[in-house]
Order: sequence, then structure tokens, then C-alpha cells
Amino acid sequence: MEASVGTNGAGGNITLRADSPTAEPFATIAVPITGKTTYVMPTAADQTVNELGYAKVEAAVATAPAGTHTVYVVFEAADLRIDSLQVTQTAVNIAKPMDGAALPAAKPGVAYDQTLALEASGGTAPYTWSVTGLPEGLSFDAATGKITGTVADGAVDSSPYTVTISATDANDETVSVSNTLAIGDMLGIGSPEGGAVPAAKVGTDYSVQLAAYGGTEPYTWTVTGLPEGLALDAGTQKISGVPAAGTDADSPYEVVIRVTDSANVSREMTASLTVSPSDPVDPGTEELAIVAPVAGSAIVSGNEGSAYDQLLTLTATGGMEPYVWSVSGLPTGLTFDPATLRITGTPASSGTFPLTITAKDAEERTATVAASLTIAPIYVPPYVPPVTTPVTETSQPDAEGKLKVTESMLTVGDTGATVTLPAGTKTALLPGGLLGKAESKSLELKADGLSLTLPAAVVKQLAAAIPADRLSDAQVQVSFKAVDAAAAAQAVGASTDATNVRLAGDVIEFTLTVVVGDANTAVTTFDAPITLTLKADGVANPKLGGIFYLAGNGQRQYVDSKYVDGAYVAQIQHFSKYAVLEVTKNFADVPDSHWAIDVIKELAAKQIVGGTSETTFEPGRTITRAEFTQLLAGALKLTDEGKQSFADVAAGAWYAKPIALAAEAGIVSGRGDGTFDPGGAITRQEMATMIVKAYRYLHGNAAASGVGASFADADRIAAWAAPYVAEASSLGLLSGRGEGRFAPRGVTTRAEAAQSVYNLLQK
Repeated sequence: MEASVGTNGAGGNITLRADSPTAEPFATIAVPITGKTTYVMPTAADQTVNELGYAKVEAAVATAPAGTHTVYVVFEAADLRIDSLQVTQTAVNIAKPMDGAALPAAKPGVAYDQTLALEASGGTAPYTWSVTGLPEGLSFDAATGKITGTVADGAVDSSPYTVTISATDANDETVSVSNTLAIGDMLGIGSPEGGAVPAAKVGTDYSVQLAAYGGTEPYTWTVTGLPEGLALDAGTQKISGVPAAGTDADSPYEVVIRVTDSANVSREMTASLTVSPSDPVDPGTEELAIVAPVAGSAIVSGNEGSAYDQLLTLTATGGMEPYVWSVSGLPTGLTFDPATLRITGTPASSGTFPLTITAKDAEERTATVAASLTIAPIYVPPYVPPVTTPVTETSQPDAEGKLKVTESMLTVGDTGATVTLPAGTKTALLPGGLLGKAESKSLELKADGLSLTLPAAVVKQLAAAIPADRLSDAQVQVSFKAVDAAAAAQAVGASTDATNVRLAGDVIEFTLTVVVGDANTAVTTFDAPITLTLKADGVANPKLGGIFYLAGNGQRQYVDSKYVDGAYVAQIQHFSKYAVLEVTKNFADVPDSHWAIDVIKELAAKQIVGGTSETTFEPGRTITRAEFTQLLAGALKLTDEGKQSFADVAAGAWYAKPIALAAEAGIVSGRGDGTFDPGGAITRQEMATMIVKAYRYLHGNAAASGVGASFADADRIAAWAAPYVAEASSLGLLSGRGEGRFAPRGVTTRAEAAQSVYNLLQK
């Protein structure tokens, strides 16, 4: 309704009333203060006239009575004026029910009684309601607004029905909406019941069957808000999977489950899903037993007075991991390191020593096995008269593969000299005088399928071993002979179902002897590393190959190697047997489809990571702070002596040495209360901190440049860890988890830890 109104006073209201000026108003018009126009009449008296100003205002008609009535215009204040009044009628509109809504389902043979919520506006009241399109057996009563009756049995065949609900006003203006009415049970969610889902556990299989009832099949399901590792299988209508490590940190989850039937009717429920941490490793009831070495085994022998370094292959089953190993009965001068599983030192006496090897599990249970170690006495060579058939200087090796190197064979550069030995050479004889002249340079010997580069420090070491007055009749013998097939097989060891070892080329035994007159002195350790290059014959996957030190009885030790132009290059500290091996480690619980299989295989081949048993890796198990520290210490080859400074790290524990080494290198710093918490699960922000510190250790403490990823949960990253998380992200050492999150307080799995160390070693 629009009115043109004005006032000579302070404004006010004009009301409209039906049949009586005292009846309740059905409309109120608010009159604003209007402006006036003043005119001066050109008369003798110059009279002033004010013209009243009018304003157009709108007012709503609240409850106009139906029919024909007398309308009274009532001025509720003085000096109000109304110039015109125009009433505009609005169209009829249905507010309830909404168009496209679903009516409660009806069931054949069961009485139906449903009151409709009917509400209209606009037009001219009153409204008359009607409903059409109902199934046989149902009818609508306009007086009560109810649909009642009993649906016939055959009505289900045409379900769902489109029902038209119409409102007609007093002027016969009609408007309609459409609703659906399904025949059958009302759609509902039957499983999970009561809006609750079972709790889940990190690392444990989880399954919840979804089920609906009523409505019109088939059903369509959607589920949102699930933690990482769980998903809806539309085929089986199950929520299933294994909650990923760290998902307990964001528990509980608000999971929304929605089902929609073929009539487009939907029902929805919201359930709270709690994810708890994985259970601690069950110690089980299996008796602790040592699998390797077997009882009565002989450890690789050594020599009295000579440096000894032997890695033991120690394997146990049963009990509760981790195991702590010890070896008793060693001769004076030798010690066993439980962190590296190596016997090292210089034996001070000879003989066969009975050893007791002990494994202790986390529950303090022990198992032992007897072994032995033979140390040969210091060898005193018998007198041998001078050789009567000296080696003839020639450019070809003799029948035994020996060749005397002359100055004419050297290619000399600014920093070193190179000798390319002819085919068939097995021993290079270096005259003492030649070494004396070249002691400030490196010397490279190139032979069939291999090369040796003696750095200047080693050349000087060898020259110093020869008295100055004996240089002319002394020589250094560098031997590199391939052992026979039987010896090679024994040195390499046999493959197993879990570990396939393939020899690529020959097993080469390297020796270095200083010969001065009748005295032969073997040189087994060097003042600086020697560069060894071995050709890789037919290696299928270079990432799984490398140079290995073969200590005997199948004991293999990987030497850090680089694959360059079909060969492996490594730095070695002593001479012995070496070979190129391709090692494929197969873990039963790491299938080919696992996201980290390539990384785990490569690190296992290089002896950087090991399984939790001969055949298992447990990629999804949470890694502890001690385990991750040991992994980093081994990958970085930390060797400096560390000091033990944590109250909860026992001196004899298997993790004591790697923790001490990592602390000395500045990679770990403990909890802040004097403890390290070795058995605690390492969080992702702790891992980021340690891996970045390890990167800085490798690269001279240089911080990385670049900007890391922006994580949605950055506000949950501790202030002390934030710069390390950013640097780890920018370096590509760590990445976030799903939905742009980093999950800083989430725990780390063994597979994730392996990937992070692999990323570190690629930088």
C-alpha cells in the first residue's frame, strides 16, 4: 500500500480501520515531517502563503478482513493530511511445505495419518488448500490439513509419488508446490546404531558396516571427516582401512554419514570417531632364542698384535624386542660394541677363546649361545735366502701375474701419477726408489676391472717404512688377486628367501707388503683412505649394489659406494677381500605396492636399515626416539667418542652409544629435564628437528635457503620446532600429510623414518 501524506505539525500515524473508527487497525501509515514551500502574494498587504509538502510512504496491510467493508481513515495526531492512497495486492506464495520436500513414507496395509504444515502469504486471505497425486487409499482433508487413509498393496509399484499441494486465495489465485511420497518404510540409517561408531586404533584393521532401512532402494552413501587411512568402500558399503600413524593426535573425528535412496530422500547422522594410539609391542609367550650364530660357531679368526674388526651377524626370535647383545670371553685387547655389533681392537694374546654370546630382551629375559674365536700367534717368518731369480723389468707380467713398475710407465700430473697395468697383472711391484721420489703425490694403479688410488699420505707412509739406505733394493708389493669360485662363494655367503645376494664380478683379495731384503712386512691399515674402484658386471639395479668388505664365513660389510660410469667407487681403510654385490632384501610385510618399498630395499641393501626380524620390517610401526637416533648415527657414520649425559640412558643399553654420538654431534639434546626418553615415540616435529640438524652436520652447519610449505596446522607446531619444520620442508627432507597438514604431534612410522633418512643422504 502506498500513500501520499503530509503534516503541518510534528508528524504521526494514520490508521485504517474496518466498519468502525474504533476497530483494531489493519494498517498503519507513518507520516513523516514534510517540507513547506512559502509564497508571497502580490497584494496591498503582501500576504505570505505556505504550501504544504507531501511525501510518498509505503505501509503493509497486516490482517485486512475478507469481504466488503467500510474503511475509516483515522488521523492519530493533529495537522495530518492524506492526498492519495493506492493498494497493491502481492501474489500468493506457499511458505510451507517447501517445494521438492519429501513427505513421510507410507506403508501398504498400515493406517497413514499425517498433518501437513501449511502456510501461505500474499494474495487475499483466506486460503483454500488441496492435495492431488496421492496414491490409492489416501485422501486429503482441507479442514484439518491431514492426509489419512490406508495405502493399497499395489501402490508400491508406482512409488515414489509426486504429490501436488496447492493454495487458492479469496480471489481464486492458485499456487502449487510438489512433494514426494514414497511407499514403504521411512528411510533411516540402521548401522551404525544410535549415532555412534566403534573406536579405532592406529595400525589396527578397522571395519564398520553401513546399513539403511526403508525408503526406496538402491541406496547411495557418502562419508566425510574420516582420519587418514580409513575410507568408504561404495561396493561393500563399509568404512574400512588401517588408521595411519599420528591420526590419534587429532582424535576425535566428527564423521558425517549420509544415505540417499532412489527417490532422492536423504538421511544423515554425525558420529564421533575416537582413534587411540597403537598398542605397545606384545612381549608374547614365545621363548627368547638365538638363531644366529648357531651353537659352536667359530668367529672369523684374527692375528695376535694385528688390528681386528669384525661385524657379527646376530639374530634372535621370541621375547620382546629390542634385544641387547653382549659377548664375554674375548681375549685382552678386543671389545664388543652392542650398538654396532662389532668386535674391534688388537688382540694381545693368541689361542682359541671360548665365547658366550648373550641376547637380552626388553623384559630382561636372556638367551645364550657358545662360540669360539681363534687368534693366531705373531708370525715370525723363517729365514729365506735372497731371491736368485729377480723379476726382469718388462712391460708384461710374468706367469704369476707380477709386474715391476718403472718410471717410464708413469703418467705424471701436478698432484699424482697413474700407472695403467697390462692385462693379466695381479701384483704390482713398486721399487722403493720410485716411492721415495713420489711421496708427495698420489699414485693410481689401473688394472683389469679395477683401480687403486694411493693418496700422497699413504705413499709417504710406505716410503717411510723403508730405511733410507735400503730404497734401492726394497719394493712394495700391491696384490689384487681374484679368489677361486669356492672361496668366493664362502666369502660372499649364501642367499636366503629373505636376502638374495648376487656377486657382480670377482671377489678380489687385496694385500700390501713392504719387502726390504729378507723382511716382509704386511701393511693392513693406512694413514688415509685408499680409493678403490671396481667394475660392476651386470648389476640389474645399481641402487641395490655396492662394494662390500668380506670378512669371511659369509660376513658382509657394506662400504659407502658411488655408482659412476658402470663401476662403484669407495674409500677403504684397510686391505682384505672386496667385491661388488647386488643385495635384494625381501620383507614379507613390505609388498611391491608399498609406497616406501624402493627406499626400504635400497637402505637395507646398504645396511643402513634392518628389519625387526629376518623377514619383517614393520613399516607401519611407530619408531622410537632411540631407534631413530641409531638410524641417523649409522647413516651419518658417526665415530667420534660421545659422552653419556642422559639420566635414563643406561651405559650398557644397545642405544647408549648412538645417542651419545648423536648428542656429541649436536643432533639430539634430550627432553630438557636431563632425560632422553629412548623408548618414547618420536613426533614428526622432533624428527624434523633431528633430520635438519643431521643435514647441517653433513654440510658444515650451513642452514638451507628457501621457503618451506605452508601447513594448515602451523599453529600447532611448537615454537622451538617451527624453524626446523620449515627448513625440512624447503629441503625436501619431510613432507606434510593429507589436507595440507603437517601433523607436528603425530608419531612417525618406520617407513617414514626410512624415507626421511634416504632424503637426507640424497642431499
